[in-house]
Amino acid sequence: MTIPHLIATFIKVMSFFIAIKSEYGKLNTLFIKLAANAAPEGISYVLNIRNSRHQVRH
Repeated sequence: MTIPHLIATFIKVMSFFIAIKSEYGKLNTLFIKLAANAAPEGISYVLNIRNSRHQVRH
């Protein structure tokens, strides 16, 4: 492997990680928003779904 090849590979890997990190950040903020919005009601909603699977609640 030559030095320019190593540098190019490093840049590819870094840009790949940066892309993953930004996507992960978007997902993270989405989950945080959902959790913040749904915290008490969402937890009871999930528990209600678990308790009564046949009932559909909106």
